[in-house]
Amino acid sequence: RTTSYGVGRHWNAYWGTDVDDLGFINHLIDYLHLTYQVDLSRVYATGMSNGGFMSYNLACNLPDKIAAIASVTGSMVPGTIDDCQPAIARPTMEIHGTADGTVPYNGSPVIAAPIEEVVAHWVNLNNCSSISDTTEIPNIDTTDLSTATRIDYNQCDPQKMVSLIKVENGGHT
Repeated sequence: RTTSYGVGRHWNAYWGTDVDDLGFINHLIDYLHLTYQVDLSRVYATGMSNGGFMSYNLACNLPDKIAAIASVTGSMVPGTIDDCQPAIARPTMEIHGTADGTVPYNGSPVIAAPIEEVVAHWVNLNNCSSISDTTEIPNIDTTDLSTATRIDYNQCDPQKMVSLIKVENGGHT
């Protein structure tokens, strides 16, 4: 596949290629459902980096086919957040390092919205209370100089929640 970044492999999650990956996944889910009776209430999207962006794209544009998403080091493109108003909001998780130089935690004007803004958008979509439960994740590797905190928004619409795992000093990993 040739993209504006040259030859490479990545999802068309808002930029980079004219390939209709959203349409492809939409048809793939339909095919799997019809051919193998895949339970549409149990189709999840997850991905790292560009795959995380694609997971948000799927939740925004195919909410009737995606049960929940988890993004690792992904985000949403600035300017797309307000356009993302799915009829059905979905449970969402973001795992992101504060020292990510590729998809910065605090955002980048053209590439990535700030992570806390993305999380706040999904908290709002899922009608969650702004009250969260915070859990420090045990630091099992003190040599990597990073620590992690899990922030859960549990007081949401039924069967919905939003979680952020914030990795202090974590990179694009």
